Amino acid sequence: NDPCGLWLVQHATKLHAISFHKMAREFFSQRVVARFGAHAIVRLAESAPIGELIAMALWSEMVEDDDDENDDDETINATFVDDPRVARAADAARALLAEKAPMLREYFGVDIDEASGSLLGLPVLVEGFEPDLSLLPEFVFALAHEVDWTEEKACFRTVADALATFYAGGSLDPGEGHVTSSTRDEFVENAPCAEDDEPERVRSIRQFVFPAMRRCLHPSKVSAVRGVATQVASLEQLYRVFERC
Repeated sequence: NDPCGLWLVQHATKLHAISFHKMAREFFSQRVVARFGAHAIVRLAESAPIGELIAMALWSEMVEDDDDENDDDETINATFVDDPRVARAADAARALLAEKAPMLREYFGVDIDEASGSLLGLPVLVEGFEPDLSLLPEFVFALAHEVDWTEEKACFRTVADALATFYAGGSLDPGEGHVTSSTRDEFVENAPCAEDDEPERVRSIRQFVFPAMRRCLHPSKVSAVRGVATQVASLEQLYRVFERC
């Protein structure tokens, strides 16, 4: 039921377990490039102030960093609210993205209102599919702090990376998302849920993202050696097993 986890995909006579997150990041990155400068924009139901999103992202990081120290939420919250660095960071990020708003809108379909410093819309990378909006703080934080704004080629690449990560379901810890023999066997042993019981996010990925991948994804050679996919069965091998029975 984890939409960023492993999926079973059939190709011809073979069955593969794939890491959706890693494959989706590559796919959405390709979609950003393919629609460069011609992105349709879907409007958010409500504008999202960039300063607030940055503060939420910093709050999330602070909570994770303080988990090992066993601080309660009230203590963490008081520290966070009283820290002037948070307000300065949020204001700086808002100012930066407001300055870059015309470029982000024209080339990437990320619509930011310069005057209010609010996110108004996002690009349509796959018709019918919307990213998880709970990840907006992480996405805006990446735009402000992980994009290389100093050089044009690097800037375009890192903006595409931020969008691809957002649409693929957010960032993962290093080492996660690889298909190994243990994760493959565990996944195959536990049958996926029936379509009627699957979460809405899973259904959206199955109905919109995978058909688009089948049409448009061009897997790189690097993906083949990074544990993105592994074969779990083939019809030819099964026939040989049945013949021996």
